[in-house]
Amino acid sequence: MRRAFLIVAVILALASLDLLTKSWAFARVPHYGSQPIAVIDGFFYITHAENDGAMWSLFQGLPAFFWVILRGAVFALILWQCLKSRGLPWWVEGALVLVLSGALGNLYDNMTGNGRVRDFVTWVFWGWQFPTFNLADSYISVGAVALGIWFLFVEPRRRRLAAA
Repeated sequence: MRRAFLIVAVILALASLDLLTKSWAFARVPHYGSQPIAVIDGFFYITHAENDGAMWSLFQGLPAFFWVILRGAVFALILWQCLKSRGLPWWVEGALVLVLSGALGNLYDNMTGNGRVRDFVTWVFWGWQFPTFNLADSYISVGAVALGIWFLFVEPRRRRLAAA
């Protein structure tokens, strides 16, 4: 019970941080198309962007209810798996919590922002602009990479060693 409470508390805290950073950024750059704020000129900017697709504007144009249902279902499925699983390394549980936190932050935006997610972080590398994103997208990306490492490399090796 304490474990479940801690997991849910961390998810809510990280999702809240995502929503606070989005609100902070949109208060400073209030309109789409406004001049971005250069944090490090030529490299890092705070901007105003809204996305009706998935991370990095993938799959734009799908109806808002699709994203609400998809993100809600994925959130519920991963949360259920996270709460019922035992014996996972701390970093795998942490990866699940990151994915859940990001999904919840973006789900909130979908439900309250006409199906759109607020994005505000823009990086520029040698003249190439990385797709604008938010903290929730970062959580999901880091968590997904860690889970990929677990499922592709660590878990198969662990099973082979256990079978030997």
